Amino acid sequence: MSPRVQMVLKIGGALTILALGALLMVQSPAGPLQRACVALMIGVGWLGMALNGRAAPAPADAPSADAAAKDKAARQEINNNIDAALDHVVALIKNYLAAQRLYQTDLAGLNKGLSDSSARIDVQDIIVRLINSNMDMHAKVVELSRDLEASQQQIASLRSNVEEVGKIALIDELTELGNRRFFKQTLQDEILRAHDTGASLCLAIADLDRFKAVNDRFGHVVGDHLLKLFAELLKRHMRGRGPAARYGGEEFTMLFPNAGIEEAHRIVETMRRELESKRWVVGPKAERLGAVTASFGLARLASDESYESFVRRADAKLYEAKSAGRNRIAVDDPDADVRPLSTVARAS
Repeated sequence: MSPRVQMVLKIGGALTILALGALLMVQSPAGPLQRACVALMIGVGWLGMALNGRAAPAPADAPSADAAAKDKAARQEINNNIDAALDHVVALIKNYLAAQRLYQTDLAGLNKGLSDSSARIDVQDIIVRLINSNMDMHAKVVELSRDLEASQQQIASLRSNVEEVGKIALIDELTELGNRRFFKQTLQDEILRAHDTGASLCLAIADLDRFKAVNDRFGHVVGDHLLKLFAELLKRHMRGRGPAARYGGEEFTMLFPNAGIEEAHRIVETMRRELESKRWVVGPKAERLGAVTASFGLARLASDESYESFVRRADAKLYEAKSAGRNRIAVDDPDADVRPLSTVARAS
């Protein structure tokens, strides 16, 4: 049985026991125990949803070995903590149910004793025992309530950790854009939505021109700074329009849901013009890079087109733009009756 299936079964078992405990306790007036149990059930439910929402993505486009190892170690630690938290909650509820069964047995015995006894001394003794039994059960309820509240806080913290690990796994550390894994997941979802609704979807792939020369001349610190500046430009222009991601190295992607090819082309052209107009001074030594340009491949999703085909067409257009002299946009519209749009700028 896979670890994921085991986790789902464990969460389901915990929720079942929690529901049973809450059902038994609903017979008594609402108090801190009931509130703690309900809150804990909500917390465990949220944790289950967070785990389901963080299923491991497709293994293609895997991150680097170091990043994958760190991600795996973080997930394993959280899984171990989740196992311990759920086991603790299950044990708490089981112990409470066992104590409640004993309490009900004591009550039944005392009730029978009251019915059978006619002597006043015996009745007084039974009442004392009843009071003691109630006090013991009350102490157990208070203790369980306290433990459940502590478990609720722990589970809330674990849920936050699950979400944080999932977020980190989809973010490029340098640029804080989505990474390649994020891009693939998002594009696959958008393709399904576009096929279901008939909405338009465009994809642009950008590549910084002669980026290797920047690294070779100024070093990787300056190169990394340039990548971050370009990412900021993409974020600004894509805000409210669609997600951008770092595809790898100096390549970036932009998705345009619900946008036609003309609108996507206009936005990309605005980015291209702004980029070439800047005179970059970057890095700790304020290195003057002069003009920096990028080439873009832009494609619109065809009817019933697959993820692989769509990315391949956009990438082919990027290669076409680079081969034609760089600092330009090459466009592929599958439904165009005329030559696709193309922006030809000064070669850099």
